[in-house]
Amino acid sequence: MRQIGEGLRYAVTTPDIALVVLLMGVLGTFGYNFTVVLPLLARDVLHAGAAGFGALTAAMGLGSLAAALGVAYHGRATRRVLLIGASGFSLLLGAVALSRWWLVTIPLLVALGLCSIVFTTTANTRLQLVADPALRGRVMSIYMLLFAGTTPFGSLIIGALAERGGVQAAVAEAAAICALGVAAGFVYLRRHARRLIPDAPVGEPLEQAPATAHPQPEPLPAPAPAGK
Repeated sequence: MRQIGEGLRYAVTTPDIALVVLLMGVLGTFGYNFTVVLPLLARDVLHAGAAGFGALTAAMGLGSLAAALGVAYHGRATRRVLLIGASGFSLLLGAVALSRWWLVTIPLLVALGLCSIVFTTTANTRLQLVADPALRGRVMSIYMLLFAGTTPFGSLIIGALAERGGVQAAVAEAAAICALGVAAGFVYLRRHARRLIPDAPVGEPLEQAPATAHPQPEPLPAPAPAGK
């Protein structure tokens, strides 16, 4: 329990890591359960059958594949890419919620899948690069908890919203919450700008965030020579 507490304190007190935790906590809970309501969008909004639902899923997969190749080729996990992915995902999720036309929804889902993979891949990679080696495992466990462990709770919330106000309204509300989370991330960055790790130039590794869980005592000054 003491080690878990150290990992949590390190994650929330290190700005570069806390930013990812904040964004993943919001998007993981309210955005990445989108596949739960995708069948409802296909049936009730786009009036598509099984083949239509398969096309919607394939569209997201196409965008995800393109993003995976692009991120691998780009080779950088910067804050800018992280925030672009999170912002694009939130905006595109809202656009999908408003769309009632098949030819509009398909390209939106391609772009949504692209931004989704850009965000998750950058978040995962960035955490592993900046975390202190002694705390990296605990930091990644927090990431996986927020990425996969919050989805069932978010699915329950989105399902309740869809039953009450309709599937489009539920997706739009989820997109609005994701956008608020991204806005909170920008505010957090502004307030902690001086404590952020500078992004390294292309080809150079990122610096690691200092470990605050095990502070080292400052060395004592050397004693003065006798007679002085």
